[in-house]
Amino acid sequence: MRMRHRGTCAAVLILSFLTACGRDTTGLPTSNAPLTARIDGSVWAAGNLNVFAAAEPGGIYSLVGTSPDGRTIGITFYSIRGAGTYPLGVTSSVVGGLAQYADGAIVWATPASGEAGTGTITELSPTRIAGTFEFTATLALGASATQTHTITDGTFDLDLETGGSLPIVPDNAGSVLTATVEGAGFNAATVYATTSSAGNGVGFDALNLVYGLGVSLAGVTAAGTYSLDHAAGRRFAVGGPNGGTADPKCCWGSGASDVGTITITSLTAARMQGTFDATLQPVAGSQQTQPLVITNGTFDVGR
Repeated sequence: MRMRHRGTCAAVLILSFLTACGRDTTGLPTSNAPLTARIDGSVWAAGNLNVFAAAEPGGIYSLVGTSPDGRTIGITFYSIRGAGTYPLGVTSSVVGGLAQYADGAIVWATPASGEAGTGTITELSPTRIAGTFEFTATLALGASATQTHTITDGTFDLDLETGGSLPIVPDNAGSVLTATVEGAGFNAATVYATTSSAGNGVGFDALNLVYGLGVSLAGVTAAGTYSLDHAAGRRFAVGGPNGGTADPKCCWGSGASDVGTITITSLTAARMQGTFDATLQPVAGSQQTQPLVITNGTFDVGR
């Protein structure tokens, strides 16, 4: 298994700090402000002169607004093909987005957990983007005693700069992978396609802040259902997101006693889709003593 972060949230977006218009601090905004939210329960709003939304190639949509007191909220969505609800707290390899809150030079951002919040796009046209959002952001830049902020009741209804048409999203752009690991939900923050460790076949790696999952299917070149088989090079491994046997979430899998199946329902030059489940045995020398059970796995991975 070759786990690595790619395009992580460590590279914080530079948020535009815009000048001001009024806001109502006693309740919900009394005007139809185009970008509003509650920050730790207190109302925040950016007016028409202090917001911006733009589309970029590949289905990237960026929204940003600043209130009169200099506090900014920004959201960037990746690989968006239309209206829907998307996870916040993912990297650019996953269909979803990154959200940030800034107060002066201090920035909080959604961690790469795969589940730091949601952004719902209810309308997307060449001239308008509208929807709702909520997220929890952790300290990313600057020094502050406040380590997290909770953003709720977010709404946006913005003019969109596209140049006349929505951007084309390549067929292989953006991935999604979810599963249940030991009874808890797993939503990948980073996903990328791989070849097998033997240098042929297919595979994928997926990780968030808790686990890194790696599937390697040697010799597999077509859709079908494949059982784990160590000798044949069809393997499933799980470790912590940073690798190394010292990680408390390392290590399971890639052994002869593992059982499970990976079903590929569609395999094209651009995408690999399907389902998986597995029971993986602890790796010798790791901190683990019990098998790891993975169920309800689904994947849609750009190649």
